[in-house]
Amino acid sequence: MVYISPTINILSLSIRKIGRRLLRDFNEIENLQNSVKGTYTFLVKTKFKLKKVIQFELNKIKGNLDVFFLDEKPNIINENAWIVDTINGSENFQKGIPHFCISISLMENKEIKISVIYDPIKDELYYAQKEKGAYLNDFRLKLLENSSCNLSTLSLSDISLIEQHKTLKLI
Repeated sequence: MVYISPTINILSLSIRKIGRRLLRDFNEIENLQNSVKGTYTFLVKTKFKLKKVIQFELNKIKGNLDVFFLDEKPNIINENAWIVDTINGSENFQKGIPHFCISISLMENKEIKISVIYDPIKDELYYAQKEKGAYLNDFRLKLLENSSCNLSTLSLSDISLIEQHKTLKLI
């Protein structure tokens, strides 16, 4: 049996609920593919609606924390906050390509403690908690023991946030 912290448990339920809304909107976007403006406007409206739902859900979990949405390019992120990427892969979403996800992280004392990523198309829920490991749909993800940086892969969607907050050094 996998131990899941109460925060991850509640966050997992919330992100799946949010994912159902996103999936419903994704299924509608195919009808708008003939109009570039139509899909962009639909994407903006979808993100706006999702942000309201996400804010509501996160306030139920830890209402004392600010919520920062990465697409709004926040200048200052408090040391205790929720960090949210509403639709990671929004260009794919807008074009009807089924590769996008929702990601939410909990930062405490300027350190990410919990991250949850949900792909509503594949119904895949990734979550990780500091010092507890990483999981995919309740199955623990194993890491290679003697891995080196030469064998690693790193993917970044917006390096300006890293440069701005200097939270990661690239080798």
